[in-house]
Amino acid sequence: MSLPTSPGLGGVRGDGSTADSQGDAANDGVEHAGGGIDRTPARASVAIATGFAFLGALTMVTPALVAVGLFGTLLVGLGAIHGSRTYVGYGALVILLGVLIGGFQGAPPEPLLVSTLLAVLAWDAGRYGITIGEQLGPDAKTLRIELTHVTLNTLVGTAGTGLGYAAYRVMAGGQPVAALGLLLVGAVVLVVTLR
Repeated sequence: MSLPTSPGLGGVRGDGSTADSQGDAANDGVEHAGGGIDRTPARASVAIATGFAFLGALTMVTPALVAVGLFGTLLVGLGAIHGSRTYVGYGALVILLGVLIGGFQGAPPEPLLVSTLLAVLAWDAGRYGITIGEQLGPDAKTLRIELTHVTLNTLVGTAGTGLGYAAYRVMAGGQPVAALGLLLVGAVVLVVTLR
């Protein structure tokens, strides 16, 4: 007569093998009939990342920059769906490239700041969804933790963007080069904060 298995408790199983202290199901994802592990990214984060990127593209100031942003959105979406952090990162960088071009063209800082924030949030949500998928699999009920993560990062990012805009209003004196420099500093602070 074998003892019941209790994965995740760090004890001995009924067959004599030891159970992992982290829990087998939580770390291995969802096992398929063919024996492979499904590590598909979490669905909600895929939609959130793509949505943030799309909104970031729409806040660009010219049609050409919107097209650049939409290309970035495509990369973020493909990366988020297929579990590629590289494509998610490239997509966010393409959107930020559109922000930089807009800054050099003398665009007003408000849409540039919003696009920057949305690009960083898209990058973060895409990477987080990939991580959740690797750890728990796509069928795990993760909506609450995904929404909590996105909400907290949106609040922190919005506060950082507000501080960057306040600094621009106080220090820039209407000079576009200074505004661009402040936007770049703000983008770096956002990336560091959200990591």
